[in-house]
Amino acid sequence: MSWEALKEKGNALFKEKRYEDAIKFYEKALDINSSIEVLYSNKGTCKKCLKEYKDAINDYKKALELNPKNTKNMNRLASVYIITGQIGEAKLLQEKALNLEPNNSTYKEQMATIEKILEDEIKLNDKINENKFEDAEEVCKRLIEKVSDFSEYKLKYIKILIENVKLTEALQYINKEVNYNDKKNDEFDYLTALCLYYDGQYDKAKKQINIMKSKGNKTDTTDLLNKVNTIESVKTKANDIFKQKKYEEAIEEYTKILDFDPNNKKFNSLILANRALCYQKLNKNVEALRDSNQSIKLNPFYARGYIKRGNVYMELKMFDDARADFQKAKDLDPNVTGVDGYLAEANQKAEK
Repeated sequence: MSWEALKEKGNALFKEKRYEDAIKFYEKALDINSSIEVLYSNKGTCKKCLKEYKDAINDYKKALELNPKNTKNMNRLASVYIITGQIGEAKLLQEKALNLEPNNSTYKEQMATIEKILEDEIKLNDKINENKFEDAEEVCKRLIEKVSDFSEYKLKYIKILIENVKLTEALQYINKEVNYNDKKNDEFDYLTALCLYYDGQYDKAKKQINIMKSKGNKTDTTDLLNKVNTIESVKTKANDIFKQKKYEEAIEEYTKILDFDPNNKKFNSLILANRALCYQKLNKNVEALRDSNQSIKLNPFYARGYIKRGNVYMELKMFDDARADFQKAKDLDPNVTGVDGYLAEANQKAEK
């Protein structure tokens, strides 16, 4: 069979999306004649469809070596560079294609995509530096949609979710979106352990650290493991003092705990809410409101934090604010203890 006939067989299989089978025919054709650029470009497109991007890049490069002025292959190679985060290379190649065909709308559109990515990269770094993590999350998500096989954006996205105390989402993202090649990067394993620790899943965090050690992960987990092993005992003393109604002493202990791990927003949100309750018991509602505000600022998804602040608002006779907080708690967790009763009381007093 001639290389032309083999190519046609490959093309037919490509149309059926049988990419692996198509590649076999293109390779057989290349065994006969290795100087045909279309065989490399077709094979590269199959590799791209299979998400084997490194091989796709190599095939498109070989096609361009045979015909350096083929703008279609420049555009195709640039598209893979985009997916893999090689934006500088993509831009240079796209500019070259546009210099040869300045009116090609497809090439113009891909160049616009590249320019938008570069713009969003700057915006993402600015948002992170400004600690505007909600905005950073949206920008990073947008980048990942276009640059889907670039570990750096995935790592940034996970870190941003952690900053936004979206720990369940971060763990789900790691499990579903982080692929085998990504996991060669030790940092993904470490972020998994960190998420589990921040989420209060301490046994799973320890298990993850052990997995890292067994895989030969070189990340230093000494500090993290120490925190995982001691975090529960850290708050036990303060909680016991609170149960004894020694609220001043409990406030001192909760204050000390806030220095245990300043980066653990979920845990510190709980500690601040507990300290706020101590202040409330002492009729220091201004201090209680301050701590409640800070608790919610650290973790906007803490339903009980809104209930605790709502109760402070009730003490201050700020019934509309209390009602809003109780409703927010119910929206976050419809099953949170006592929310319906609190909401009914706030509604009743707000309407008087």
